[in-house]
Amino acid sequence: MHPDSRNKKKMKLFSILLLVLIITGCGSEKTPGDDNGQKILQSISIMFEQNNSTGTSSYSIPIGHSKQLIARGLYDDGSTVDITSVVSWSSSNQTVATVDNNGLLKAKEEGSSLVTAQFDGIRSNALSVTVSAAELQELQVTPGLVSLTKGATQQLKAEAFYNNGSSHDVTESVRWQSSNGEVATVDIHGMLKGTEEGSSLITAQLEGIRSNTVTVMVTSSGEELTPIEDALKTGDHKKVSNIELFYDEILAEVDDKDYGEIGEAVWSVISKFSDQSFSFDTRNCPHSNRNECDIEGFNEEFFNYYQQIVEYLVDIQSVKQVRIFEVPGYRLERLLVLLGDKLREEVAFPMFAHSTDTYTFIGALLSDGLNYDLRALVYPQNDLGINNSAYNLAELTAISTRLLMVNNGVPVSAYAIPGQEVTVINNSEQDVYLAIGRHMWNSTTPFDQNRLGYSRPSDFALQASWTNGKDELVRKIIVPSGSSEKFNSSTGGNVWVVGKTPTGSILDLELQNIALGSVVSPYSNEIEINTFKDSVNQEVFPYFIFSTDNSNDVYHHQVYKDLFENESVEKLLSDADWFSQNYPAYGYRHGENVRQVSGIQGFVTGLGLDMDAPLLDYVQSFYYPTDVSIFSTSSFNDPVGSSYGKFAPTNTSPASHTDGSLIYGHLNFHEKAHIFQDNDTQFMPWRPVSGTEATVNLIAWSLTYEYNKNHYEAPDFTEAQCWSNIHFDDFIIALGSAYQTDDPHQAMVDHWNEKTGTYFRGQYNIFLQMMVAADKTEGSTAEFNQLFQRTSIMHRNLREALESAALWDSRAQSLGFTGLNREDVKDWELNDILYVLFSAAASLDYYDLLHGLGVVIGQEARDHVRSASYTIVDAKVYDISDCKWATPPLFTRDLPVVMELKKYENVALGKPVTASSYNPNREPYYATDGSYSTHTETTNKLSEEWIEVDLGYEHNLDSISVVNFNHSAYWERFSGTEVHGFNSKRELKFESGKLDAMDRYSVTSNERFEDIQYIRVLKTGENNMVVQTSQIEAVIYDK
Repeated sequence: MHPDSRNKKKMKLFSILLLVLIITGCGSEKTPGDDNGQKILQSISIMFEQNNSTGTSSYSIPIGHSKQLIARGLYDDGSTVDITSVVSWSSSNQTVATVDNNGLLKAKEEGSSLVTAQFDGIRSNALSVTVSAAELQELQVTPGLVSLTKGATQQLKAEAFYNNGSSHDVTESVRWQSSNGEVATVDIHGMLKGTEEGSSLITAQLEGIRSNTVTVMVTSSGEELTPIEDALKTGDHKKVSNIELFYDEILAEVDDKDYGEIGEAVWSVISKFSDQSFSFDTRNCPHSNRNECDIEGFNEEFFNYYQQIVEYLVDIQSVKQVRIFEVPGYRLERLLVLLGDKLREEVAFPMFAHSTDTYTFIGALLSDGLNYDLRALVYPQNDLGINNSAYNLAELTAISTRLLMVNNGVPVSAYAIPGQEVTVINNSEQDVYLAIGRHMWNSTTPFDQNRLGYSRPSDFALQASWTNGKDELVRKIIVPSGSSEKFNSSTGGNVWVVGKTPTGSILDLELQNIALGSVVSPYSNEIEINTFKDSVNQEVFPYFIFSTDNSNDVYHHQVYKDLFENESVEKLLSDADWFSQNYPAYGYRHGENVRQVSGIQGFVTGLGLDMDAPLLDYVQSFYYPTDVSIFSTSSFNDPVGSSYGKFAPTNTSPASHTDGSLIYGHLNFHEKAHIFQDNDTQFMPWRPVSGTEATVNLIAWSLTYEYNKNHYEAPDFTEAQCWSNIHFDDFIIALGSAYQTDDPHQAMVDHWNEKTGTYFRGQYNIFLQMMVAADKTEGSTAEFNQLFQRTSIMHRNLREALESAALWDSRAQSLGFTGLNREDVKDWELNDILYVLFSAAASLDYYDLLHGLGVVIGQEARDHVRSASYTIVDAKVYDISDCKWATPPLFTRDLPVVMELKKYENVALGKPVTASSYNPNREPYYATDGSYSTHTETTNKLSEEWIEVDLGYEHNLDSISVVNFNHSAYWERFSGTEVHGFNSKRELKFESGKLDAMDRYSVTSNERFEDIQYIRVLKTGENNMVVQTSQIEAVIYDK
């Protein structure tokens, strides 16, 4: 440094210090000198602002962001002085990061740099700065709720969270917005000021990401609020001593009335939202011509009603200044939850008395945990809330009942009333197991306090106080023949009873003080009631019910609403919108305006690849060693606590990792993987996976791997030990064995042919799909499913073309066989044919993918595909090892995969459906294609039964698909189905002839269908089932 420059800096520093002495006196610890002269600088420490630790030596910052650095000088008398503006700052890599004279660091490009400061020949410590191209994931503003008097201020803070795990204070970088600038304003520094009485909603926005909403309540200065008034304005009722009065006040604020009885108030408020009459009713549509139904008019009318609801809620919040909902329109349900908390009952909506699409929409609007701007009526979720109230009283009515059942190893569940002493008397000739709590449906993630006003605990396992002095944490005991057990639970919950030895004998049990109507078998269609404990006031309240009947009816559960509001799991929903609309049989139906969750990586993550720890912890936290198998329906000596599903191959305690943690086996995750299933459960708004047990096993398989791989290297299990696990491990063993053959694919086919039924085949089919669905960057799982659909369509077209020279001439090019001779292709192996079809459908070099499976592809087919100039990009795909402990897929090599799929429209979706006869439980004359709440199925009692969809007008279709809606185990029920197409004059335009038995993804099609308005799926009396609504898909490719 030049001497003059150094002297100037010394003089500048001395002047600053002298000024500080004059203003503050000599007593300040930051005074560097005294009256006798200047102190001597000993060292310099630099750090980032708002970081109290000088030990931090590295920092990560996204490109384009800034961060303030601070330099502190330590002097010979022990004092420290902020010398940020007088030191000389330097960055070792100016292209990556720069620091100005005031210590403001600016991130320029990706890379690393060392930042130091120097003054008077003394150099500071070095800070390592990493600049990354991080992507903003979330913007959070705190505090989430502000109550101000007029003229008062409150500092808001905006924090940005990035996909690399870093977070940054961006308070002065965001754009602040106030919904009501006359009530509250926010300056560029995040300073909030109350200007007039009222309420306003504050948000921040950065890089296209909008923050959470901050609710601001401004009152007149000097106004003193009672605890109840404060709770009404803030939504926080934890400090309210008279909770009953609090509920009354809520209702009075909402309805401008004083109520003597809270139940009366509830019904009064609900009636505000249920007295709307609609001129449109799908049941009034003429059966002969459903096109006279004004579906668009219906949608518009209902949307207008939805707007009225939102406006009413806004009025409550802005005019009455009552914060019942964090965001206007968040849902009436939140109010009802609070009321239900007090009433200990589900509030039955009068609107749910009608199970039409009209009220299904209301159910989705008010009862679903996701934000719906508009939910198309052709995609209803469930008829939520129907007949709920019939079971409310039963929950609190204690009875004694005798239970006779066949001891086949299937647990029977009952419900213990909170605070009641329950007695189980075993009059059977054998011992029974009695298990308490850890019910499959009894956990949830805690809710945000600001959203509901309270949070439910994450674990609602029933802790019983045993009358005989047993430890209350004991979850399973043996009740010997001729004896009894008693217990008491303050929280209530589920009790499971099952015979110790499933011999087919009769169990004779007496249950005393069990809730009325709550004893259900897993094969029953009765309703079971779950209760949960409010962590605020310790009251127990029933929150919802679910059916144990596999009839696609009422499976709606708050547990999974909570789960899918959790950001760590939201990624599993991913890009399902377009595919769900066009193929409702594969994903839950929902409208195009439903909020989407960004990114497709979540689904691949859900298959065991880079699994998020929160999801993994969520899944595995449900299980303890003694009761992981309580839901088993297979006959094991100890179906409650056996090794079935545990990792240990014997009936001892499960194996442990080297760190002492338990080894979790396949079934530990199998039951939880059912949350991703779409046929037998309807509690999720939509899901990105299809299939039933096969898909569940794939996910459980991957979860098992992901959990165990984090603890230790897998021990070598013998094949016999692998076989001791459940059915999916049989699949793994078969796959491992197939690799040792010359043709693993054929070996797998031979293996399933040796099996009874089609369960194994379904697993293998889905497994092959998931292999392709491993692409994490170029496309979505939904698109891959479309790809398989299209390949299947093309394969059927090819089979027809191989039998007809004329069809071959017209179809060869579109099927990818340009330039090949039909007779030659007839001699090709199936693997070669599928390779070409798949490659043509997806511009995909399928050879390396199949080769990774051990499938042999002929040289002619490889050469043909490679000469077709298909686009190739890098991606990854699974590889499989041999059987150890059900080893799941591993990423082991790069493979060429491409995702350039043309999309197409299913014009049948949402169109009216009729049938020749109908199930007594479902009226077919107002059914809608794609609607589960109105879908129809018929028993094939007559010679010809049919279901028909009306497309509304004539279409020129690229293909017509028929999808087996059923579980893969029922695929043969499609045998004998025919598909007919008619024009608007009811003239037959095509008929398929009898179809073969088809699995879930099988389709039938022709090259192109002209002038089609009606598509009919016809049965001819060969078996006892007609296909269901949503199985007809009329496809038009995007041009």
